[in-house]
Amino acid sequence: MFLVPANVCSVVPLTLLKLGVSFKFVDIDRTTHAGSLELIKAELVKLGSRKKGLIYVNSYGNKRNLGYFYDAIKQQDSSLIIIEDNCLCVPETTRTYPYDNIDLELYSTGYSKFVQLSLGGGYGLMKDCVAYSEHHEPFNPYGYRDQVEQVKKCRKDNSRFTYRENGWLPFEPLGSALSPEEYIDRVKSEVLESRTHKVKINHIYDGIIPAGLKLGDEYNNWRYNVIVPTVHMQKAILDELSAEGLFASAHYASAAFIFNGQQCANAEYEHDHMINLFNEYKYSEEMAVRTAMIIKRIWEQS
Repeated sequence: MFLVPANVCSVVPLTLLKLGVSFKFVDIDRTTHAGSLELIKAELVKLGSRKKGLIYVNSYGNKRNLGYFYDAIKQQDSSLIIIEDNCLCVPETTRTYPYDNIDLELYSTGYSKFVQLSLGGGYGLMKDCVAYSEHHEPFNPYGYRDQVEQVKKCRKDNSRFTYRENGWLPFEPLGSALSPEEYIDRVKSEVLESRTHKVKINHIYDGIIPAGLKLGDEYNNWRYNVIVPTVHMQKAILDELSAEGLFASAHYASAAFIFNGQQCANAEYEHDHMINLFNEYKYSEEMAVRTAMIIKRIWEQS
């Protein structure tokens, strides 16, 4: 049984379903915006002697140092598997192994991540003691699209998701011409370029967006995040930005209900109040100024 935060990307529960691994969601903490450590500890106790694991997501790319927490829960159960999902964080390119108390660290260079490579991809830092074996099975290039469409429909209808295997998850490299060493070198280079652009865009947002809406600098690596007081304001901002040809998004809706029938109030609240503002290459400084001014005006008129 794996514990998973309710605000996780839907790819995570889809992968667990693909692998036939049971899981339960835990709500997030309203202060850290990540899985509640108190709820995680309580759920681990409830699971008792069952074989168990934790997928901890560093929300919005804020990579927290949770060594003390991982040590504490590993002391309670040394067989506990800890996977740290850092897919929205700055990719790690200086270490080849995870920190001592983590079994696997995951990073992504796919669409909308800190580094977006045209070839997509991702990688993990894994302990030597973790067994790795290759797996091969047919891949359906349209399978992932179909799974995501079904997830979107369930969220729209507030209905439960039923998993149907369709070969959506690739187990083979999809034609990358890069060696592992070349791939990491490419990631290193792109990290520097991406950070330079994000700093410029974030500086514009910082200078215009009212302080009361800001989430905090540590949450602005992936995108620039603001949290608004009402769902109506969130909708008004997203609608006007879209009408002006600008971009922003609400954060992942809680996965807890559609996948497991669970209610996680904090994750549901955050989906209705959080706005992810773009700060990647395709977002120019002029677009950032217009975006920030729209948010400021709507806030002042509320």
